[in-house]
Amino acid sequence: MTKTSSNLLVYPTVDNIPDIVTNVPAPDKTHWPSEGQVKLYGGDSWAGAGVNILTLDIKNYRPNVRHFVGDSFNDKARLVLFNLPKNTVMTLSQDFASLKPGDNVASLKGQNRTIELIGKGKNVWFDLNDVEMGYSVSGFYYRKVSMDFGAIELFTEKKFEKARLVLFLSEWTAGQIFTLDSSPFNKNIKSARWSALTDLQSVTLYEDGQGNGKNYANIDGGTDKKQIDDLTNETNFGNQIGSFSWKQIEPLYQVVEPFTLQIPSTSSQKKVLTTVATGTNKSPEKQSVKVSFREALNNKITVVTTDTHLVDISAKYETKWGFSFMEFEASAGYTLSIQYQYTYKKDETTEKSEEMTIEVTEEVNIPPNSTYDCRLSIEYFTFRETNFTTTATRWYKEPLPATEFDPANQLYKRKETIMGVVSGGFHLNQSMKMDTTPIA
Repeated sequence: MTKTSSNLLVYPTVDNIPDIVTNVPAPDKTHWPSEGQVKLYGGDSWAGAGVNILTLDIKNYRPNVRHFVGDSFNDKARLVLFNLPKNTVMTLSQDFASLKPGDNVASLKGQNRTIELIGKGKNVWFDLNDVEMGYSVSGFYYRKVSMDFGAIELFTEKKFEKARLVLFLSEWTAGQIFTLDSSPFNKNIKSARWSALTDLQSVTLYEDGQGNGKNYANIDGGTDKKQIDDLTNETNFGNQIGSFSWKQIEPLYQVVEPFTLQIPSTSSQKKVLTTVATGTNKSPEKQSVKVSFREALNNKITVVTTDTHLVDISAKYETKWGFSFMEFEASAGYTLSIQYQYTYKKDETTEKSEEMTIEVTEEVNIPPNSTYDCRLSIEYFTFRETNFTTTATRWYKEPLPATEFDPANQLYKRKETIMGVVSGGFHLNQSMKMDTTPIA
């Protein structure tokens, strides 16, 4: 986590994880993949007679599912060239193992050696021999990863070489111990790097698969130290790691700042509901009639923050946010403003839905001795998931980097970025049409 000139803290990104070091020369630009593609080459050069190429385009495969490369390319890949969108990660695996219901796709169960292809929106290439996976790729899977909790890299050789395992902490539940048993990384890690951790996270490495025996607990994103190039020499813990866990410093409370989104009409849909009122005014005087409409729609305004981590395929939510007001304006696009209330950490959810209920009453004057037909039309608006970013002021017990002491609360506070998704619908406008006919 870095500090900007405005004192706003910015979370690490996938750019904090270095690319795989390789001596393979860059391929000719005619080989460049489109974004979202991974190209596997069945030889030690990019071109030449007999070089087979398998192109994996994520548009053609479901995310969070383990896929087989196919018999024709099984154990035949040597070079890799890819261009994946930022925060999209594809894992190549030596073994293809289907998932059981409820399994985390990133679980090490049923897998041999793996290598993560981390999307940065640019072309990256390397030799699978550099990561001890030449001619041994059988399966792959891809998914979106959150960098809110950062990541740690583990290597099977000193100085961050050979096979690499990247643990994106958002894919592993905080406070639980995860075993490396049955993984080729078990008792086979010689160096570690954690430049992509935030200053709220720390990781502990354990000697056996259940968190027993010796441990190393100095992997902390809040310290200046970001790597160990030789675990044996520096910690006497090389080739002894059998499990890991991580934890996070939680704020005592926070106040999230309001934000505004411009929602283009292309991502939205207008709908119209109509209610009809009919009757007769037999009086020689005009009469006032109220036409009412009330309906709770299935659409909801829903806000989901990315400040979550996964428990297998479900989510464990850390914070609950509530609405205090909503305001909408129609223009070239649509402007959505949402104000969050004071939030207390112990409410364990980051998803808040507000049911959309439309309630409208219009008063109309009916001429004397007339029948009437009133149609009240309600226009409402729905929009798809839209990303947002805002800031939050958070209070901690500990003096963290860039915090300042708040004497009113006897705590330490600072601003942090908040990201999430908002979707749903809202009442846009209404119109009334009335037809009257004199009584014959």
